[in-house]
Amino acid sequence: KMFSPSQAIAITNTQQVLATSDGGVSWISASVLDEVLACAAYPAENCMFVAGKNGVHKVTFINNQELDISKIGGSEDNMNITSLMFNSCLYGYAFASDGSIYKTEQGNQLVKQNDMSAQSEIVAVAPLSSNSFVLLDNNAEISFTEDNNGLYSSKFWYDELGRLIASQNSK
Repeated sequence: KMFSPSQAIAITNTQQVLATSDGGVSWISASVLDEVLACAAYPAENCMFVAGKNGVHKVTFINNQELDISKIGGSEDNMNITSLMFNSCLYGYAFASDGSIYKTEQGNQLVKQNDMSAQSEIVAVAPLSSNSFVLLDNNAEISFTEDNNGLYSSKFWYDELGRLIASQNSK
């Protein structure tokens, strides 16, 4: 993915993540160990997410000089992630071949969304919006799913004595 005429980040079909900040004259390389990469998402010029059999990994391009790769919490062996959808470096979804859908809200912890998919073996995903998707399974069946978990929520803040001091709802 090219972010500008000089900056790009990419994956190979093995374990390599590549980045350049000089239009491809030189490349920085890092490996995602014990992983065969199946998919990637590029939400911003300084980060990307890569995934495969053993979960999801966040890749950060630091000062155009080095790549930091860290496994996202909740990623387990044999997840078989086949598709990723990230809107930013903090918020996104991972789709597994067995029909499981995982969500991260801080870019560092995956949580399985049990109520989002009835598919078995998701083979393709297309976004409709930031929280709704079209899913295609291996039997060519199409379904739609939507994540409303964060849309209709309320947050509350309390002082040290337990008294409500502020609140925020979805409006």
